Amino acid sequence: MVTLVARLPHLVVGSLFDSSRFSEGWYLGRVYALFAGSSLLVVLLTETMLLHRRYEQHQRRLIAELDHRVKNVLAQVDGVVTSTNEGSRTIRDFMRSVRGRIQSMAAAHTLLSECSWHSVALDNLVLVELAPYATDTNVKITGTDVMLSSAETQALAKVLHELATNAAKYGALSIPGGEVSVSWDRKLNGQKATLILEWRELGGPPVASKVQSSYGTDLICNLIPYELGGRVDLAFVKEGVNCRIEIPLEQA
Repeated sequence: MVTLVARLPHLVVGSLFDSSRFSEGWYLGRVYALFAGSSLLVVLLTETMLLHRRYEQHQRRLIAELDHRVKNVLAQVDGVVTSTNEGSRTIRDFMRSVRGRIQSMAAAHTLLSECSWHSVALDNLVLVELAPYATDTNVKITGTDVMLSSAETQALAKVLHELATNAAKYGALSIPGGEVSVSWDRKLNGQKATLILEWRELGGPPVASKVQSSYGTDLICNLIPYELGGRVDLAFVKEGVNCRIEIPLEQA
């Protein structure tokens, strides 16, 4: 580009002035070519400096965001470890519970990373959280296409993990013939949308109507209302655990 712009004055000035060597037109062409080439170099250098500055600013923003996310993850892990320790009777129970919860968080982060932290399909999240316990016959999943934000993904992943873990220990996934049904739908109300997800256990062992409060049950009942402004109805009925979750979606 520099060469083309630098040669252009020779053609322009040469057509207007005498272009013989050392003539007025020849000198004018050389001066204009020098000016044009120098100006273009200055513009290119200025643009390069601006691009470098924008790149540095972008890098600083990425580092700040990464630092924020790492601190947030570490805080979540610390909370999980502390809460799991308070509810565990033995070291083995503690290790099993904390490992499962951290693996659940990691699975949600993997899904978010694969989509650049934009949105995660709900069916993918449900499949990932139930994968450790699912067979061809004990899990039924149905629902419309719903995309979750990063906050919705992380909160719902924790709740689904606690429901699945409870079902594997005491509920429908703990015995042959038991079944878990997870279904959901999206309800539109003007410009807003609400996700309604229902977890139902069938064919499991009898469930007591009153269950002692624990970290898992407290998380199921309180996390969605606290972090997402939603609603959770958890019921321990004779047929098994039923849980209805309502979440106002960011993406209508």
